[in-house]
Amino acid sequence: MLSRCKQVFAKIEGSKEISQIISTYAPGTRDKFQLQRKNMLYEFGYATQMYLANRNEFIYTKVTTISPLFILVNCTQSTILFAQECSKNMPLFVKPDQQLPFHWNEKDMPKRVSVKIIPGEED
Repeated sequence: MLSRCKQVFAKIEGSKEISQIISTYAPGTRDKFQLQRKNMLYEFGYATQMYLANRNEFIYTKVTTISPLFILVNCTQSTILFAQECSKNMPLFVKPDQQLPFHWNEKDMPKRVSVKIIPGEED
């Protein structure tokens, strides 16, 4: 989302809240921001970098990458269950070789994660 002053913000679909300004001006900028939707807390990180777009004319461009702050990566042979500690919401089941973004289901609860390995057929 761009404002009239060419400032960049982020927003989650279905929420009225917008993020703090995402700095795209200075290459090398790295920061994070949070957004809330209902009772959930979403955390993101971003980085702005300079890239050579055209070698013949030495044209550079800036690229800002926004990604989830936490990504669950399962490198085991078993399914792993992840849940926010003390949360009553549905946990995430991460299958072997799967990656999923993680967010806090209850923004007011402790920011700790419970993990449980679910043995597979081979275990």
